[in-house]
Amino acid sequence: KTRIIDEIAAACYQVQQGDLNTELSISSHDEFQIISQAYNSMLKSMRELIRRSVDLGHETAVSKIKQLESQFHPHFLFNTLNSMVGMSVHYRIEPLEQLSTALSECMQYALRAPDRVVLEQELQHLDSYMRILQIRMPDKYRLLQQVEEEALGCSVLSLMLQPLVENALQHGFHDYQKQVPCTISVQAWIDRACGMLHVRVTDNGKGITKEKLSVVLARMEMQGPLEDREHIALINISRRLRIAYAGRSSLRITTRVGCFTCVEIQIPVERMASLR
Repeated sequence: KTRIIDEIAAACYQVQQGDLNTELSISSHDEFQIISQAYNSMLKSMRELIRRSVDLGHETAVSKIKQLESQFHPHFLFNTLNSMVGMSVHYRIEPLEQLSTALSECMQYALRAPDRVVLEQELQHLDSYMRILQIRMPDKYRLLQQVEEEALGCSVLSLMLQPLVENALQHGFHDYQKQVPCTISVQAWIDRACGMLHVRVTDNGKGITKEKLSVVLARMEMQGPLEDREHIALINISRRLRIAYAGRSSLRITTRVGCFTCVEIQIPVERMASLR
């Protein structure tokens, strides 16, 4: 069951990153097969809408995709996860209860969060994501948060932090042996002098070489569709920032090989009430 949950979570994350080709293949004859079939049907419908977008025109296509998204309320998925939580409580399987609860929280946020949220909601989503990793791989990763209290109520793009953290886990710590715990630090503060919110994600991983960093930065500046999905998390976030803040934001990467990588985002300080 845990393997199937991992497959579903991974597939949903691929959709979040823009990949509509990764279908589920679950052969079990229970609720998970229903989830798999509904998920694959949703992907097929979304691919068809995107294919027709050239003929429909941009605004009409976006409207229809949003309509599809609003109609896709995966109650069956959340009901199944809630059933798993209830069963794990009944049978006293505490790790499964924690895993199911954290996964349910992550998926509800990924599927239902609006484009803008407050930073506190992003951090809560990040906590759920890290709980899943810590249940699956105890004591391997550590998350530290140093967030200025006033920054918690600032508006940010939803699903901005978790891809950065996942990027650090996949690249910063892959095939890298350290004598200290693999640690990711999230910091956030307000620079009142210029009215900017700073959000910084730092890992103590293997770092990035100058040559590779140059490639990453160049790809972040590219326009139009990409031929592959390399560095897709950084590219997507960079593009979303440019669109949302019209040149008033920045995404900077600093790194040292064998020591760390730091991604820092700067955006204007905005409160949710001011966006309505």
